[in-house]
Amino acid sequence: MPAVAQTGEVQPSVEDTSAVAADTANHKAEEETFIDTSQRVISENLLNLSRRVDEFFSGSRMMEESEGSYACLSANVFFEESGQQDVYADYCLKFRLPGTQRRWKLVIASTEENYDEGKQKPGTEPIPPLPAEETTGLAGLRYIAEETVLRHINFDAGVRTSLPLNPFARARFRRTWTPDSWLLRLTENLYWYKEEGTGLLSRVDVERVLGTKWYFRSTSEGDYRWQPDEWRLLQSFGVYKRVGKNQALNLEWQIVATARDNTKVDYYVYRLRYRIKMWREWFFLEVSPQLLYDRERDFEALAGLFLKAEIAFGDF
Repeated sequence: MPAVAQTGEVQPSVEDTSAVAADTANHKAEEETFIDTSQRVISENLLNLSRRVDEFFSGSRMMEESEGSYACLSANVFFEESGQQDVYADYCLKFRLPGTQRRWKLVIASTEENYDEGKQKPGTEPIPPLPAEETTGLAGLRYIAEETVLRHINFDAGVRTSLPLNPFARARFRRTWTPDSWLLRLTENLYWYKEEGTGLLSRVDVERVLGTKWYFRSTSEGDYRWQPDEWRLLQSFGVYKRVGKNQALNLEWQIVATARDNTKVDYYVYRLRYRIKMWREWFFLEVSPQLLYDRERDFEALAGLFLKAEIAFGDF
């Protein structure tokens, strides 16, 4: 029973005090659980939306980290205002090897930019790693050491298939954080080629949902090569928007520079990508008009148009 003090006031018993403390602790635990749950839901939504954006646009990270076997083939045409025209085909094939507990992959790609995340063509995607005449086919084995939503580690060894054969090796690490309503992704890619030597590609992506229809992404990238002691730098800002179920837009601004004794801007580009799923889940068309400002042309605007027909099938 409650005790009565000399003042006549009713004093709570030990049992009552314990019950109140327990109720307070339970209420606090419920509040913490609600906060934790809200944070988890926001994080999962960010991760899923980021993945869907990359899947729809055939993002390099999705190709790099796809869980199963798949093939991606494309026919590409690039027109420039100057009258120059470039027509080429690309392919990337990745196969999970049986009996390896999903740890080993065979990777075959038409160019280095299709093989490696972040190594892309100038004027259409991020940093060009090599002159065009040196971007030949590659084939390699990939070992996946760790594969989770927030962390991914893999190692590669292979060769460029042109003669003479050029062996390479690579180690890649990716870690993702979701503080508040942001997504932060760090990727480190240490690579070695017999002819070109050793390099380190570092990349930071910062992403966020804007309103209800837009998705923002900032990419900061540095590709350092010990020989010739040079940095290739990239910064891009882009927004993505789904237009109906089978269409999407990407607006992007991108600047690429070289840093050796001093830093020089190589080019910057404004680009609009319109991508549509034409048939089922594997046939896409893409139209990308752009304005390129290149150092070789004294940064005068050069209009271009990139067209792509792509088929992708397998287990993404």
